[in-house]
Amino acid sequence: MRIRSSGSLDAAEGYVRHIAHLDVADIDDIWFMTPGDVQPVAEDWLLPVGIVVGMALGEDVHIEGRVSESLIDSADEIQRITEHRHDSLKRVRVTADEVGPTPEGPRPHVVSCFSCGVDSFHTVLDPDQNIDSLLYVHGLEARVGDERMLGLVLPRVRDAAAELGLPLRLAETNWRSVVEPLAGHDYFATMPLIFAVAHLMGSDVTRLVLPGTYDPYFSEDDPTSVTSYVRLWGTARTETVEHGRVQRFEKIRSLVKSDVAMRHLRVCWLRRHPIYNCG
Repeated sequence: MRIRSSGSLDAAEGYVRHIAHLDVADIDDIWFMTPGDVQPVAEDWLLPVGIVVGMALGEDVHIEGRVSESLIDSADEIQRITEHRHDSLKRVRVTADEVGPTPEGPRPHVVSCFSCGVDSFHTVLDPDQNIDSLLYVHGLEARVGDERMLGLVLPRVRDAAAELGLPLRLAETNWRSVVEPLAGHDYFATMPLIFAVAHLMGSDVTRLVLPGTYDPYFSEDDPTSVTSYVRLWGTARTETVEHGRVQRFEKIRSLVKSDVAMRHLRVCWLRRHPIYNCG
């Protein structure tokens, strides 16, 4: 299977649409819409797409363009952990037209994923993380086209970011619509879309922080842990880390001290309540 960028198209309100084309019959292109003032420095963003789709189809992957040497070197270990956790995804060979080092960013800029949940509030309120801006990706928890969910979530995320005094970056992708029928919707089939977005914003993102989530297999010494997995997606330019591997009750104890968190916290994953916090 070959995968290539089909170019970038200007989208509305200062956003750019990047399209990943897979030369596989009956599989749609996967697109990402990101802010127009940032851009990828290589084709690293294609590697998350290729790995998940290639593993689901059982086809070796070749990426057209230049990919960071560190990512290519990590591809087998990424797949080993994925295969360990996801029975239907099997390792494949990943290659690229060109492999080389990625230059370091001109200045440090730390971006944290943010959805107003317990995990993301715990991360952004930790002063040791030195967060510079927040990232919300529509298409991660709800599919693109779910305007009701977006209407419930986005105003709250925007208000919380404003009260925290942090710029909010928005992105959007149809990843789930294409990938979910092939690989399902668990962590290892879905979270790679976040790494694709980070590398698409590579000209500005030097450190991506993923708030830690529940992992029943977690152990400090486990090489197949989510923490180890997240680190593998980084490059010399964009470091990827997980933060907040502590008990959920401990996180909640820290959040009750924050008026912003108490006003905007979202915790009801069943989505049955219009304010998305069932209590």
